[in-house]
Amino acid sequence: MPLLGEQVHTTDIVVRDVREEDESVARRICEDLCWLLSLARLSQVRPCGFTFGNRFEVVGTDARMQEFRPPIDPFDGTATVDMVTFCWPGFRRLKRHRKLPEVIDYLTTAERREQPIEIKVLLASVAFESLKTTFATCAGIDFHHGRFRERDPNGKWQNLRFEVLVNRMLKSQRMPPIRRNIVSLRNEIIHRGVSEKPVERLADLYAEMMSVATKYLLRVTGFRGSVHDYATQQQVIL
Repeated sequence: MPLLGEQVHTTDIVVRDVREEDESVARRICEDLCWLLSLARLSQVRPCGFTFGNRFEVVGTDARMQEFRPPIDPFDGTATVDMVTFCWPGFRRLKRHRKLPEVIDYLTTAERREQPIEIKVLLASVAFESLKTTFATCAGIDFHHGRFRERDPNGKWQNLRFEVLVNRMLKSQRMPPIRRNIVSLRNEIIHRGVSEKPVERLADLYAEMMSVATKYLLRVTGFRGSVHDYATQQQVIL
C-alpha cells in the first residue's frame, strides 16, 4: 500500500451553524474525532487546517498513515461509525482525567514504521504508566513520595506495585490480569533503560502490550462489539 508512512489528506469535516463564540468548541469536536479515529486505526489522524468564515488556518502536523494492525477494520465504514458512536460520550468524559489523547499519541507514535522495536516497547510502557497513574488518581488512591499506597488490614501503609495497580485497572473493565512477562519487560525498561531480550521476543511482547492497551481504551470509553486483537490478529468480542 503506497500511502503507508506518508501524510494523506483523507477527509473534510463540516460542523454547521457554528457561532463565532463557539469556534473553539467546534475545533475541539474535530480534534476529538481525530483522536478516536487514531485509536480505531492505530494510525496518526490529525487536523491539518481549520476554516471559519473567510479565515483559513493551517495546522502543522507530522502525522503519518500506518494501519498495521488496527482494532477496527479500516475498510468497514459502518464499523468505524459504530466505534465512534459507542466511544464518543466516554472519550469526551474521560479524556482529560485519563489523559486519553496523550496515551493514544504514545501508541500511534509507537506504530510508526521507522521506530525501532526498543522505542516501540518504551512508548507502549509509558502509555501503561500513564493509564495506571490516572486510574489510581481517579480512584482516590493516596500518592506519597512518588508512590501510590494504601493501608493494609493492620492500618499500616503499603506501597502498591505497578502490577497491582494495572490489574485493578484491567479488572475494572472485566479484563484478565496482565501477563508477568509484560510486567518484567516494563521493569527492565524502567530500571535499566534497555532490554537484553532478543528482537523477536521484544516484538511478541510489544504486540501483547498493544493488544491489552487498545482493548482497554476501547472498553473504558464504552465500546462494545467485535475488534481485531493486535497480538493474535483474530476477531474478539469486547
